[in-house]
Amino acid sequence: MSDELRPVVMCGPSGVGKTTLKEMLMEKYPGKFGFSVSHTTRPPRTGEVDGRDYFFSDKAGMEEMIKEDKFVEYARVHRNIYGTSISAVQNVREAGRICILDIDIQGVKTIMNGTAHKELMPYYLFVQPHEFSALEARLRKRATDTEEQIQTRIETAKKEIAASKTVPFDKFLTNENLEDAFVEYESFFLDLYPSLSKQEEVAGSMFRNRRCLTKAFLSSLLIGFAFHGGKV
Repeated sequence: MSDELRPVVMCGPSGVGKTTLKEMLMEKYPGKFGFSVSHTTRPPRTGEVDGRDYFFSDKAGMEEMIKEDKFVEYARVHRNIYGTSISAVQNVREAGRICILDIDIQGVKTIMNGTAHKELMPYYLFVQPHEFSALEARLRKRATDTEEQIQTRIETAKKEIAASKTVPFDKFLTNENLEDAFVEYESFFLDLYPSLSKQEEVAGSMFRNRRCLTKAFLSSLLIGFAFHGGKV
């Protein structure tokens, strides 16, 4: 597999800023990243399309895939099964895009010790808060959880961070300040994927060319204005 298309497994406690960092990266590098389509045993909802929103499967089929170790990760939720298959991640790669997976710490350990690691060879990134008080503040700012849920998330975060120290992540990123964290986050991807640097250079060159054309246009207007004695 080309290193340029190896997926990234991103891990970190809820509320640490993983989604925000990912969205900022995807906005800056449009067309370079993609999402894998998950499998599920639940029936499709109105408007959902098989292969676009989910791969809708029967329980027996997914149980067989689990036995054959064909999932990057999976979970049983409310009598249904949800899972990200190895083939779904490979589909993103075949489309020429980098797949970023948001996986919990237990899932990361499962990936590292299973077929998914051998077939996908992902990079591993752990995002952690500067301190738990900052994480708690972010959770409260989201205003989506009860007090009990917030405290549960904080305790879970402590366990996840402790567990992360026993896992050989390629990168540990501390999100103390979002802007600074993004610079470090982006640098991690630029080091792994040189094509992103080329895209950034092209974008910068286009921006500089637009500025030069604008300056030239304004200069021509001023020259014409002076030539005609300041009359338009």
